[in-house]
Amino acid sequence: MVVHKKNTYEGVLFATLFPNGKIGMLESNKKTGGDFRFLWSEDGIVFTHDPKKVLFLDGLIKHKPEQCSNVNFFFSGKKIFVTYLRTVKTKKYKVIAQSKSAYEWEVVSESLTLSDSEFVVVSDIKVKKNLIAYEGGVFIKSLSLTNLENWKERNSLLFTTRFEHFDRHSIKLVGSYVSDKGTIVFYESIIKDGNNYQPAIGFVIFDKNDEEKIIWRSNDPVWKSDVWFSKENPLKSLGMVVNGDKIFFFFSVDNTLITASITENDLSLHIPQVAKTLVRHKKNPIISPHPHNAWESEAIFNPASLVDDNGHIHLIYRAIGSDGVSRLGYGYSEDGIHFNGRLDVPIFSLGDPRNNEKQIKIYDPVLYPSGGSWGGCEDPRVVRINGRIYITFNAFDGWDFIRIAAVSISDKDFFDKKWKWSKPILISPPNQINKNWVLFPEKINGKFAILHSISPKVQIDYVNKLEELEKGDHVIKSQFKQDPTKKGWDTWVRGVGPPPLRTEKGWLVLYHAMDHRDPNKYKLGAMLLDLKDPKKIISRSKEPILEPEMWYENDWKPGVVYSCGALIKNDTLFVYYGGGDKHVCVATSSLEKIFDKLK
Repeated sequence: MVVHKKNTYEGVLFATLFPNGKIGMLESNKKTGGDFRFLWSEDGIVFTHDPKKVLFLDGLIKHKPEQCSNVNFFFSGKKIFVTYLRTVKTKKYKVIAQSKSAYEWEVVSESLTLSDSEFVVVSDIKVKKNLIAYEGGVFIKSLSLTNLENWKERNSLLFTTRFEHFDRHSIKLVGSYVSDKGTIVFYESIIKDGNNYQPAIGFVIFDKNDEEKIIWRSNDPVWKSDVWFSKENPLKSLGMVVNGDKIFFFFSVDNTLITASITENDLSLHIPQVAKTLVRHKKNPIISPHPHNAWESEAIFNPASLVDDNGHIHLIYRAIGSDGVSRLGYGYSEDGIHFNGRLDVPIFSLGDPRNNEKQIKIYDPVLYPSGGSWGGCEDPRVVRINGRIYITFNAFDGWDFIRIAAVSISDKDFFDKKWKWSKPILISPPNQINKNWVLFPEKINGKFAILHSISPKVQIDYVNKLEELEKGDHVIKSQFKQDPTKKGWDTWVRGVGPPPLRTEKGWLVLYHAMDHRDPNKYKLGAMLLDLKDPKKIISRSKEPILEPEMWYENDWKPGVVYSCGALIKNDTLFVYYGGGDKHVCVATSSLEKIFDKLK
């Protein structure tokens, strides 16, 4: 890091690399009348003043430096552009100007905006013929730009601050560039210590062909200052420049210009050389709320899944309407992706679980953050055993009544869509709060096997009939607590996801967990249980196989991927999950890749 002479670079705005190989730093200095001028450098460290004025012209109107902020340069082909936010009285405009020369820029578009956040346009890349940009704020969002005029904001909340990380206090976009790893977006954050702070740089890598698909995000800063600054002197980011194999970052603090540089090799040290285990389908979300069906107008998520003898896939999903009740809906697909066989009515609704009168309530995601419903049947899991289909679910009737319930139906009636369900039974004990209980998909030693906890150890109970549990003939004494000595990504285990899947290597169990260092994200992991003794863990994934990164996983409730259904078809694992407590999504992987993660 190089700290330049104080009071030399007043009013510096932004830096870019010009085709002549020089780094140009745009400034507005009171000593030169407040006009735009350039500072030039060949090494990113030593800058010299250029006395020639720089003009931004909209016809005959000159844009004044004091009106301009959030300046960012980008390239498209051989052309150089600059974007900036222009404030005129109370109105704000996103402006794009094209370079006629280094000293004269012609405004090509100006559009009214309500946002005053920084935004960066990615140079020399287009997705579906559109330029791509990222905009700052509490959540970083993506934008697309058509013909340099029409900004289109995507319904994306891509990433934000992270608890107990270096970037937990703030995020501000710095710049971007395209490499063989993908589109790399850099952001500035600060590390606080009392009244002092350190500037730091993090980055996110996006797929070059999908501006919303995150490939990787740095867990540690790729750079941080070795100098502490007082909070009385705020940090101002001046952008970044890629020159050869070096990446320069520029800041100013109290009129002091700071240059920091890293290399591509520094980035590689922060990127694990592993591929993502589960691959999201490009059609995600595959099912979303239906505005014209009142019972599923608010949310459709957390589906159970079942494959029939013909290889067709059936989903049983949790749906919430405006009345705040969770019901079960149905979808059918031949390929596991396109669920055209949906019904206009729910296939199952739970009456009053405790048989008392209720007040009228509605969908309320604040009062009932577990999906927004105040009652009904939540988070179904489904298995098919000996010609009958069993569904377990959370019977919810307020925070003082959460029990595990089960219903069943003959597989013939199910596949014929004749919803002749058995009477619901409650299989967890009263006066306890239990969730995430699942049945094994086959009887073990002639008995139903209920997997009801995996933390601090795997806990399974066996019964001849499920009715034994409701009658109290058999009471499951489930213990659920965290292991304080546990380290890794899953220090806070939430529970089992889908029912176990039999494989040649063991029972494959997917589970939900959180990292105490990153507690705002539900992530999905995997473990293998012994086929003969399923209380024995053979292995578990050292990292999540899926974590919330896409907009539809952060749409309503940020940071949630929650799977209740998984199946194996032609040696491919299909994982169906709820995104953001609102959408149904699917991700797949070969079994071989899953087993590799469990070695």
